[in-house]
Amino acid sequence: NGRTYTGTTGSYTALTGGDFPLTNEKLTHTLHGVSVKSRTLGVFDWEVAASLYDYGSDTKRQNAASNPLPSAQTGGAGTIADGSGTGWNNLALRGTWRPQGPKGEHVMDFGVQQDSYKYRYLTSNITGNWLADGAGTLASEVGGRTQLQSVYAQDTWRFAPKWRAVLGLRSENWTASQGLTDILGTTRYTQNYAARQENFLSPKAALSKQISENAFVKYAVGRAVRMPTVNELYGATSTTNSQYINDPNLRPEKSWTQELSFEKNLDKTQWRLTAFAEDTQDGIYAQSVMDPAAGNKTISRVQNMDRIQTRGLENAFTWQGLGLPGLDVTGSVT
Repeated sequence: NGRTYTGTTGSYTALTGGDFPLTNEKLTHTLHGVSVKSRTLGVFDWEVAASLYDYGSDTKRQNAASNPLPSAQTGGAGTIADGSGTGWNNLALRGTWRPQGPKGEHVMDFGVQQDSYKYRYLTSNITGNWLADGAGTLASEVGGRTQLQSVYAQDTWRFAPKWRAVLGLRSENWTASQGLTDILGTTRYTQNYAARQENFLSPKAALSKQISENAFVKYAVGRAVRMPTVNELYGATSTTNSQYINDPNLRPEKSWTQELSFEKNLDKTQWRLTAFAEDTQDGIYAQSVMDPAAGNKTISRVQNMDRIQTRGLENAFTWQGLGLPGLDVTGSVT
């Protein structure tokens, strides 16, 4: 009947509706963006950039595990997942100050930025016709918000002929709030998560020297902080054939990176050799496994890794006009 398969022991196991699920998705997402900036290359230039991404409507219908093919093609039990209301918005104000002009001793870059994210996902049961009926009883609801506010400043300093230094600092304030998990299984699990707030400082520095007319060396070091996304914190979801396990206690990922580079530019070629090292604490890492005990459901989980160390060497080149006008070749080996 197309709904059974032969196991390795010769037994027969019925397929469920989750083994070959049917889905019907309808969504309307809108993206708005605007950027206005000056480009005088004089004493001062500025930029204002903003964007908005909105899940105006986002629904996904799917047949239930108890409703396998071929009957699921015409209706029966299922679920409807609604992600309407999810989205994010960003605002950035940036400036560049050149007190002695574009080729002066100092060039200052500075700015402020705010990034706000909202996540909402409501899954409801449908007992009649999953293809057309409205939402029924609650299956699960998850959601939350995060916001990142930051300010930065950077000075590019030509302190001597053929020498250049870059010194910068970024300050960040991160908040997570309104985290919610409400799952109705054999027993109902409801959790409202406490709001979180953390502050970080990320310095950077670089030093470069022009060692010939067409070659220079550069050393750079800096710290970066990667905040957990709102989905990683609160986005627990489960379907008949997949599950995502969130972690509301994820710690931000903190990395120190160093690079030492040699770069040479000729008439039509550029060559760069870079040695790099990165040390990361509390790395945010996601992995997926297939669980035979759960009917071969794919289970994905996000978690912190205590420490990740990366060491490497990259050799990159670009060759412009190789053999034919307009033919450029770019390659790298790491």
